[in-house]
Amino acid sequence: MTPVVQVFDSHAQASSALAGEIAAVLRDAVSRRGEASLAVPGGTTPAEFLGSLGEQSLDWPRVTVLLTDERWVAPDH
Repeated sequence: MTPVVQVFDSHAQASSALAGEIAAVLRDAVSRRGEASLAVPGGTTPAEFLGSLGEQSLDWPRVTVLLTDERWVAPDH
């Protein structure tokens, strides 16, 4: 596969475009399998994307959202 490079004028435009693409994938999964899953990071970086995704028309009760964290911290942190 050849990578596709997309250039956006702002973080808001990139977030909105990504939310639209992810929503389409989630809709397809729900349509084919009756459910979908999405693992998302925390922090401030994905906040605009997650806000845009939340505005998408999806069958949210059929979508499981899992939180991830890439940090390595002590178990008692």
